[in-house]
Amino acid sequence: VAEAKANDPSRFFRMQFVCFVDLKGLDRNTMQRTMDEMGKSKEVLNCFPEILFSVCMINAPYFFGIMWPIIQSFMDPSTAKKFELYSDPGRGKERFLQLVDKDNLASDFGGCAMSTSEIAARKSENSSGKIRRQVTKLLAIKRYKSEDANIELKDGEIASVRVYTRASDGAQIVLNNGNQDEIEKVDLNRNEKEEANEPFHRDFVTSLRGPGTFCFAVERSAYTQLEHFLVVAKVSNVDE
Repeated sequence: VAEAKANDPSRFFRMQFVCFVDLKGLDRNTMQRTMDEMGKSKEVLNCFPEILFSVCMINAPYFFGIMWPIIQSFMDPSTAKKFELYSDPGRGKERFLQLVDKDNLASDFGGCAMSTSEIAARKSENSSGKIRRQVTKLLAIKRYKSEDANIELKDGEIASVRVYTRASDGAQIVLNNGNQDEIEKVDLNRNEKEEANEPFHRDFVTSLRGPGTFCFAVERSAYTQLEHFLVVAKVSNVDE
């Protein structure tokens, strides 16, 4: 590599990446999974430390701030100092704008570029360019409790909704409209072909039409203390 660079320096460019991490919704029960993923990243960074310029984490819950010094102690010092932790999202977004041009930063992080939901929609599987935006709601539900995910659709919009989970005991999902009229009720349960503890999903509705605010109530009647459900709505225009 050194010889090739000496022969033709124009072929080589210095490249580093900046990573923004939103920890909103992180709880103690998902902390272990987060740590596992960070451990995988750490192995890569230890091998190629110069590819990382900075990692900015916002909306850090209080317990994460307590544990962060312990997590840093397992990192290489030169890598650890590149991580920045912000419990105040406003200060975090100010830092984002110091690292990335406003025109290139997602609008929900204080920039002028397309929002993360629009980016996700463009990259969504089988979107064919028709998906205009993607709405995601992460629900953390204790046993025998329920949580709501509200999705607002404008006139002329249509949405398909998919629910992801790894819950071993499933849940019941009820879809209501703005008048609390029940539109659909579905049991979300793992089938015999789906491996235990692995994520699975179900397509809930495929043609939910606006305008209106629609409520997805996810109710658990199970034994495990806490499970997570990710509700994803892909929104397109009716005439497309």
